[in-house]
Order: sequence, then C-alpha cells, then structure tokens
Amino acid sequence: MSLMLPTQATKLGKRSRSRSKRRIATTMTAIAVLCNAISLSAAGAEEVIFDEAALRAQGIDPELAKQFRLGATFLAGKNMVMLSVNGAKRGKYSALFNHEGQLCPDAGLLRRAGLKVPPGVPKEGKAADVCFDLREVWPQFTLEPDPSTGTLNIIVPQEALDPDVTNGAKLIHPSG
Repeated sequence: MSLMLPTQATKLGKRSRSRSKRRIATTMTAIAVLCNAISLSAAGAEEVIFDEAALRAQGIDPELAKQFRLGATFLAGKNMVMLSVNGAKRGKYSALFNHEGQLCPDAGLLRRAGLKVPPGVPKEGKAADVCFDLREVWPQFTLEPDPSTGTLNIIVPQEALDPDVTNGAKLIHPSG
C-alpha cells in the first residue's frame, strides 16, 4: 500500500477534474451539433444522418441520434404538451408518442383539441398496440411538434372539427 503526499493527491484531483471538464465540454459540443442538425432538419432537410461511431466516441448513445434524424420530435412516452389546432390554443394535455416520435392520439386528446373522435381511436388513457394514424381519416392532417417549447400544433381540415366542442371558436383550416 502506498501513501500519497497531500501535494500528490491535489495534483491527481486536478487531473481528474480537468478530464471531467474536457468530457463535459466534448459532450456539450456533440449535443450542440445534434441540436444544429435537428434545426436544419426542421428547416426543410429531408433526413439527417449522424455518424454513430463519432457519437459513441463522444460518449453519446447513437439511439438519441436516431430519435432526431427526421427533425424535431417528442421523446417516446407521455409528454405534457400545449395543444393548438390550426393555430388556436386549446390547452395542455399529456400526449403519448411512440419510439419514432409519432403522436399516438387517444379520445381525450382529440376532445381537448376540439376534434371529432373517429372510430378506432383508443379511449382516453388507453394505449394501442399501433398508433392510430389520423391521416387515414383526414389526409390533410399535419402535426407541427416543437419539443423545445412543449407545443404541438395540429392542422386539420374543417370537417375534423367537432362543432359541439369548439363552440364557435375560430379554428379555421389555414387553407380555407
């Protein structure tokens, strides 16, 4: 067993802190690169492909890059979002997203959004094996997710709006 002098222990502590600072700086740089690629993707690029080996070398799980390759998405699971429909705020809701960042709507989310509930949509709080694709019912259905602000804008045609829920609110589809 070897004993260290206080000055040796201090030098080792400084080296360890220095390594930790470098590791943190490298990780922050890699995260900044991911965020930049995400904003480029959201700005119109079709798909961003990350170098998985480079991410691993920086200590970042490549699965994180797969999550963001198609642009801004919410992480898998339940996420509290601020809903808006055709630009009109509709309140907060705990929305479910799958591993690809796809919204898995339930009846509660659609009611909160002031939309009709098509047959086959799971009841509120019930997860389905496969996410219901609202584009099958409303081909013009579009999502504009913004995880950085926690907002989810849903764009739908007029026929998707439930007149009993919207109570005359101005939720006109942007194209009409």
